[in-house]
This record gives sequence, structure tokens and C-alpha cells, in this order.
Amino acid sequence: DYASSRKSPKHQKGTRYGALRLGAKDGAVDSETVKLPPDMTPNRWISSNTVDFYHATGDIVGLVSEFVTADAMTAGPKYKYLWPNPETNTPEPIPARAYMENVLQWVQGILVQRKRLSTRGV
Repeated sequence: DYASSRKSPKHQKGTRYGALRLGAKDGAVDSETVKLPPDMTPNRWISSNTVDFYHATGDIVGLVSEFVTADAMTAGPKYKYLWPNPETNTPEPIPARAYMENVLQWVQGILVQRKRLSTRGV
């Protein structure tokens, strides 16, 4: 599964992501922290931040997944998240832990396709 298959990146003090995390810990992120660096194109900046966000989300899922025991992924009593059954392509409820893992795998599939998200800064 995703959580056990990757190592969490170490974001050192003085790096861009480290500064963003430090700013968030202080309760606010200033505009300099999220400003486009002069040596990056907007596409590359968006790409790298998307990947960082994906990894941070994966870290959160990894931390909470062992405590998730719900039979379905829900948003309160009225809403159930569904996932397509691979055999019938019919949306069905699945356990919350499986749903979180499926979402991470689905997003990972999108991120690795070079056509969809280029880190070369087209």
C-alpha cells in the first residue's frame, strides 16, 4: 500500500518546503513563501507543489489509516463516496481505508504520466 511503500521526504530548514511548513506552524504563510522563484516557470512550480501536496496527503493517510475502520467512506450520514467496481464499472461503497488508498493510487497514476504533468516546465 502507499503508506508503507514510500519514505517521507525530509524538508530541511532553509528549503522552500521547509519554509512553507515553518510558516504554517506559526499560523500564517506569507506571500514570499509561496511566491514563484525567479528560476522556475509557473508550470514547474505548480508541478512540484502538486507533487509535494500529494506526498503530504499520502503521509496523512499513512498516519490515520490504521485507525480507520469504517465500512464506507462517508461525509456525514447523508453522503457516501463510491468507487467503481473494476469488473462492472458500477460505483459501489468500499471500506474507507480502501477508498483512501484507491484515491492515492489513482492520483499517482495521473502524476506519473508525463503528458499530464511535466516537471520540465513546458
